[in-house]
Amino acid sequence: IARRIEFWSYRACDVVVPVSTALRDLLVERGIDPGKIVVMPNGVNTSQFDPDDYVDDRSHEHRSSHQSETFTVGFVGALSEWQALPLLFRAVADLRDDGLDIGVTVVGDGHARREWEEEADRLGLHDAVRFMGRESHDRVPAYIADFDVGYSGPVRLGTGNMYMSPLKLYEYLAMATPIVAAAYEDAQRLVTESEAGFLFEPEDVSDLKRALRTAYEASDASLRRRGEEGRDLVLAEHSWKARVQRLKRKVEE
Repeated sequence: IARRIEFWSYRACDVVVPVSTALRDLLVERGIDPGKIVVMPNGVNTSQFDPDDYVDDRSHEHRSSHQSETFTVGFVGALSEWQALPLLFRAVADLRDDGLDIGVTVVGDGHARREWEEEADRLGLHDAVRFMGRESHDRVPAYIADFDVGYSGPVRLGTGNMYMSPLKLYEYLAMATPIVAAAYEDAQRLVTESEAGFLFEPEDVSDLKRALRTAYEASDASLRRRGEEGRDLVLAEHSWKARVQRLKRKVEE
Protein backbone atom coordinates (compact mmCIF):
# COMPACT_ATOMS: atom_id res chain seq x y z
CA ILE A 1 0.00 0.00 0.00
CA ALA A 2 2.80 2.40 0.89
CA ARG A 3 4.54 1.71 -2.43
CA ARG A 4 1.32 2.32 -4.37
CA ILE A 5 0.75 5.63 -2.58
CA GLU A 6 4.38 6.65 -3.15
CA PHE A 7 4.31 6.10 -6.90
CA TRP A 8 0.82 7.54 -7.25
CA SER A 9 2.31 10.74 -5.78
CA TYR A 10 5.18 10.71 -8.27
CA ARG A 11 2.80 10.26 -11.20
CA ALA A 12 0.33 12.88 -9.98
CA CYS A 13 2.76 15.71 -9.19
CA ASP A 14 4.12 18.21 -11.72
CA VAL A 15 7.77 18.05 -10.66
CA VAL A 16 9.75 15.33 -8.84
CA VAL A 17 13.02 16.35 -7.17
CA PRO A 18 15.36 13.42 -6.36
CA VAL A 19 18.74 14.12 -4.77
CA SER A 20 20.86 12.06 -7.19
CA THR A 21 20.98 10.80 -10.76
CA ALA A 22 20.90 7.22 -9.42
CA LEU A 23 17.59 7.96 -7.69
CA ARG A 24 16.29 9.62 -10.87
CA ASP A 25 17.17 6.48 -12.81
CA LEU A 26 15.25 4.34 -10.31
CA LEU A 27 12.19 6.54 -10.79
CA VAL A 28 12.44 6.36 -14.57
CA GLU A 29 12.73 2.56 -14.36
CA ARG A 30 9.45 2.58 -12.40
CA GLY A 31 7.73 4.49 -15.19
CA ILE A 32 7.98 8.09 -13.97
CA ASP A 33 8.16 10.65 -16.81
CA PRO A 34 11.82 11.83 -16.99
CA GLY A 35 10.65 15.17 -18.37
CA LYS A 36 9.30 16.24 -14.99
CA ILE A 37 12.29 15.10 -12.92
CA VAL A 38 14.77 17.69 -11.63
CA VAL A 39 17.86 16.27 -9.91
CA MET A 40 18.89 18.51 -7.01
CA PRO A 41 21.46 17.23 -4.49
CA ASN A 42 21.33 18.25 -0.87
CA GLY A 43 22.88 21.54 0.21
CA VAL A 44 23.80 23.52 3.28
CA ASN A 45 22.87 26.64 5.21
CA THR A 46 26.03 28.66 4.60
CA SER A 47 25.08 31.23 7.24
CA GLN A 48 24.92 28.60 9.97
CA PHE A 49 27.99 26.77 8.65
CA ASP A 50 30.42 29.69 8.41
CA PRO A 51 34.09 29.28 9.41
CA ASP A 52 34.39 33.02 10.10
CA ASP A 53 32.25 32.46 13.19
CA TYR A 54 34.93 30.23 14.74
CA VAL A 55 38.50 30.78 15.83
CA ASP A 56 40.98 29.38 13.32
CA ASP A 57 43.27 27.08 15.26
CA ARG A 58 45.02 25.82 12.13
CA SER A 59 47.85 28.34 12.03
CA HIS A 60 50.83 26.11 12.79
CA GLU A 61 53.35 25.97 9.99
CA HIS A 62 53.18 22.46 8.56
CA ARG A 63 50.74 19.67 9.28
CA SER A 64 53.07 16.85 8.34
CA SER A 65 55.32 17.47 11.35
CA HIS A 66 52.47 17.20 13.90
CA GLN A 67 54.74 18.12 16.76
CA SER A 68 52.04 19.63 18.91
CA GLU A 69 48.68 18.43 17.64
CA THR A 70 47.04 15.24 16.44
CA PHE A 71 45.74 15.29 12.87
CA THR A 72 41.97 14.90 13.31
CA VAL A 73 39.67 13.06 10.94
CA GLY A 74 36.12 14.01 11.81
CA PHE A 75 32.77 12.38 11.13
CA VAL A 76 29.28 13.79 11.64
CA GLY A 77 26.18 11.66 11.17
CA ALA A 78 24.06 8.75 12.30
CA LEU A 79 26.00 5.71 13.46
CA SER A 80 24.55 3.06 11.16
CA GLU A 81 26.29 0.31 9.23
CA TRP A 82 26.20 2.01 5.85
CA GLN A 83 28.49 4.81 7.13
CA ALA A 84 31.50 2.43 7.22
CA LEU A 85 33.30 3.87 10.23
CA PRO A 86 35.06 0.55 10.99
CA LEU A 87 36.79 0.96 7.61
CA LEU A 88 38.13 4.31 8.83
CA PHE A 89 39.21 2.81 12.16
CA ARG A 90 41.19 0.05 10.43
CA ALA A 91 42.90 2.55 8.15
CA VAL A 92 43.79 4.85 11.06
CA ALA A 93 45.09 1.94 13.16
CA ASP A 94 47.44 0.90 10.35
CA LEU A 95 48.64 4.45 9.77
CA ARG A 96 49.27 4.96 13.47
CA ASP A 97 51.35 1.77 13.43
CA ASP A 98 53.37 3.50 10.69
CA GLY A 99 54.00 6.44 12.99
CA LEU A 100 51.34 8.89 11.81
CA ASP A 101 49.68 10.81 14.64
CA ILE A 102 46.05 10.57 13.48
CA GLY A 103 42.92 10.66 15.61
CA VAL A 104 39.20 10.41 14.91
CA THR A 105 36.31 12.45 16.32
CA VAL A 106 32.83 10.96 15.86
CA VAL A 107 29.85 13.27 16.34
CA GLY A 108 26.54 11.43 16.32
CA ASP A 109 24.77 8.43 17.75
CA GLY A 110 22.96 5.34 16.58
CA HIS A 111 22.46 1.62 17.04
CA ALA A 112 26.00 0.77 15.84
CA ARG A 113 27.76 2.95 18.42
CA ARG A 114 28.45 0.26 21.04
CA GLU A 115 29.76 -2.18 18.43
CA TRP A 116 32.00 0.50 16.93
CA GLU A 117 33.34 1.58 20.31
CA GLU A 118 34.31 -2.04 20.91
CA GLU A 119 35.90 -2.23 17.45
CA ALA A 120 37.97 0.88 18.13
CA ASP A 121 39.17 -0.62 21.41
CA ARG A 122 39.99 -3.91 19.71
CA LEU A 123 42.16 -2.05 17.22
CA GLY A 124 44.03 -0.28 20.02
CA LEU A 125 42.39 3.07 19.31
CA HIS A 126 40.90 3.72 22.73
CA ASP A 127 42.84 6.98 23.11
CA ALA A 128 42.70 7.91 19.42
CA VAL A 129 38.94 7.78 18.74
CA ARG A 130 36.53 10.09 20.55
CA PHE A 131 32.80 9.37 20.46
CA MET A 132 31.06 12.66 21.27
CA GLY A 133 27.50 11.37 21.06
CA ARG A 134 24.48 13.17 19.68
CA GLU A 135 24.76 16.95 19.47
CA SER A 136 22.27 19.62 18.44
CA HIS A 137 22.61 20.82 14.87
CA ASP A 138 23.64 24.24 16.17
CA ARG A 139 26.72 22.67 17.76
CA VAL A 140 27.87 20.76 14.68
CA PRO A 141 29.76 23.65 13.02
CA ALA A 142 31.95 24.08 16.08
CA TYR A 143 33.01 20.44 15.90
CA ILE A 144 33.71 20.61 12.17
CA ALA A 145 35.85 23.70 12.77
CA ASP A 146 38.22 21.47 14.78
CA PHE A 147 38.54 18.79 12.09
CA ASP A 148 41.54 18.73 9.78
CA VAL A 149 39.47 16.72 7.27
CA GLY A 150 35.90 15.43 7.25
CA TYR A 151 35.17 11.77 6.49
CA SER A 152 32.37 10.37 4.35
CA GLY A 153 32.76 6.71 3.43
CA PRO A 154 29.37 5.07 2.93
CA VAL A 155 29.15 1.54 1.57
CA ARG A 156 27.21 0.65 -1.57
CA LEU A 157 23.52 0.15 -0.96
CA GLY A 158 21.45 -2.88 -1.88
CA THR A 159 20.71 -1.55 -5.36
CA GLY A 160 24.44 -1.45 -6.13
CA ASN A 161 24.23 2.33 -6.57
CA MET A 162 24.62 5.26 -4.21
CA TYR A 163 21.35 7.17 -4.52
CA MET A 164 21.79 9.30 -1.39
CA SER A 165 23.28 12.79 -1.19
CA PRO A 166 25.32 13.09 2.04
CA LEU A 167 24.61 16.35 3.87
CA LYS A 168 27.92 16.02 5.69
CA LEU A 169 29.92 16.68 2.50
CA TYR A 170 28.35 20.10 2.10
CA GLU A 171 28.58 20.90 5.80
CA TYR A 172 32.29 20.03 5.92
CA LEU A 173 33.08 22.17 2.90
CA ALA A 174 30.89 25.05 4.06
CA MET A 175 33.21 25.14 7.08
CA ALA A 176 36.24 25.17 4.72
CA THR A 177 37.21 21.69 5.93
CA PRO A 178 38.55 19.42 3.15
CA ILE A 179 36.90 16.05 2.70
CA VAL A 180 38.20 12.49 2.59
CA ALA A 181 35.35 10.77 0.82
CA ALA A 182 34.31 7.61 -0.98
CA ALA A 183 34.21 8.40 -4.70
CA TYR A 184 30.46 8.53 -5.23
CA GLU A 185 28.51 11.09 -7.27
CA ASP A 186 28.42 14.06 -4.88
CA ALA A 187 31.99 13.71 -3.64
CA GLN A 188 33.35 13.22 -7.16
CA ARG A 189 31.62 16.38 -8.35
CA LEU A 190 32.79 18.46 -5.41
CA VAL A 191 36.43 17.37 -5.65
CA THR A 192 36.49 17.63 -9.44
CA GLU A 193 35.05 21.13 -9.37
CA SER A 194 37.24 22.51 -6.58
CA GLU A 195 40.00 20.09 -5.50
CA ALA A 196 38.28 20.32 -2.14
CA GLY A 197 39.51 17.01 -0.80
CA PHE A 198 40.75 13.47 -1.31
CA LEU A 199 38.78 10.62 -2.87
CA PHE A 200 39.15 6.88 -2.31
CA GLU A 201 37.60 3.79 -3.81
CA PRO A 202 34.49 2.88 -1.76
CA GLU A 203 35.06 0.10 0.81
CA ASP A 204 38.78 -0.15 -0.07
CA VAL A 205 40.84 0.21 3.11
CA SER A 206 44.14 0.37 1.21
CA ASP A 207 42.93 3.25 -0.94
CA LEU A 208 41.50 4.99 2.11
CA LYS A 209 44.91 4.76 3.76
CA ARG A 210 46.46 6.32 0.66
CA ALA A 211 43.97 9.21 0.77
CA LEU A 212 44.48 9.76 4.50
CA ARG A 213 48.26 9.67 4.17
CA THR A 214 48.10 12.22 1.35
CA ALA A 215 45.95 14.51 3.47
CA TYR A 216 48.19 14.02 6.52
CA GLU A 217 51.33 14.86 4.58
CA ALA A 218 49.83 17.94 2.92
CA SER A 219 51.03 21.28 4.18
CA ASP A 220 48.77 23.49 6.22
CA ALA A 221 48.67 25.93 3.31
CA SER A 222 47.54 23.18 0.94
CA LEU A 223 44.78 22.02 3.26
CA ARG A 224 43.66 25.59 3.83
CA ARG A 225 43.57 26.23 0.07
CA ARG A 226 41.50 23.09 -0.53
CA GLY A 227 39.10 24.06 2.23
CA GLU A 228 38.72 27.59 0.95
CA GLU A 229 38.06 26.32 -2.58
CA GLY A 230 35.39 24.03 -1.17
CA ARG A 231 33.79 26.88 0.74
CA ASP A 232 33.76 29.10 -2.37
CA LEU A 233 32.18 26.32 -4.43
CA VAL A 234 29.48 25.67 -1.84
CA LEU A 235 28.65 29.38 -1.60
CA ALA A 236 28.32 29.65 -5.37
CA GLU A 237 26.49 26.45 -6.20
CA HIS A 238 25.53 24.29 -3.23
CA SER A 239 23.90 26.53 -0.64
CA TRP A 240 20.19 26.03 -0.05
CA LYS A 241 19.68 29.48 -1.60
CA ALA A 242 21.44 28.35 -4.79
CA ARG A 243 19.47 25.10 -4.76
CA VAL A 244 16.11 26.87 -4.50
CA GLN A 245 17.02 29.37 -7.21
CA ARG A 246 17.85 26.52 -9.59
CA LEU A 247 14.70 24.64 -8.65
CA LYS A 248 12.61 27.77 -9.23
CA ARG A 249 14.04 28.15 -12.75
CA LYS A 250 13.39 24.49 -13.56
CA VAL A 251 9.82 24.60 -12.24
CA GLU A 252 9.12 27.73 -14.29
CA GLU A 253 10.48 25.96 -17.40
